[in-house]
Amino acid sequence: MEATVDRTLDEVLSQDIGEFSAKMQAALQAQANSKGLGVELIALNLRGLHPPVTLAAEYQSVIAAQLDRTTYIIDAEAYRESTVPRAKSSAEAEIRMAAADRIHRVSVARGEAIAFEALEAQYSANPDLYRFRRRLETLEQVLEEKPYHVIDARIERDGGALWFLQ
Repeated sequence: MEATVDRTLDEVLSQDIGEFSAKMQAALQAQANSKGLGVELIALNLRGLHPPVTLAAEYQSVIAAQLDRTTYIIDAEAYRESTVPRAKSSAEAEIRMAAADRIHRVSVARGEAIAFEALEAQYSANPDLYRFRRRLETLEQVLEEKPYHVIDARIERDGGALWFLQ
């Protein structure tokens, strides 16, 4: 009774039974020595430790709940160990893709800036020639896949005539 009075039933029955046995043996040896019995305890084996019969079913429920708790903890840790690396990997992939996209966008922006600076230099050199060239480029783009005819005003001036038959 003295050895179990400050412990829970669970501590006595399931946890550290070896340590509990060693403490009991030391306490019994101390009592034997204090009474001058001249006995030396060699071993103390605890057998038949069980809860009171009236509490046996409840104790079994407690043990089952503790086992369930341990199982849930192990399952949760296993889930964490399988999920966290995947999440870290996914996050790292997203970071790398964002960095690649940033580099691509910066490169495109720099290219557009260089092209604009080149156009500005052309315009500054000869604004009329630049405008004429841009008009021709625009006409080329608009008329690229359409049939068209270029007529020179000199044909009629020189007495010529144009006939279009369709």
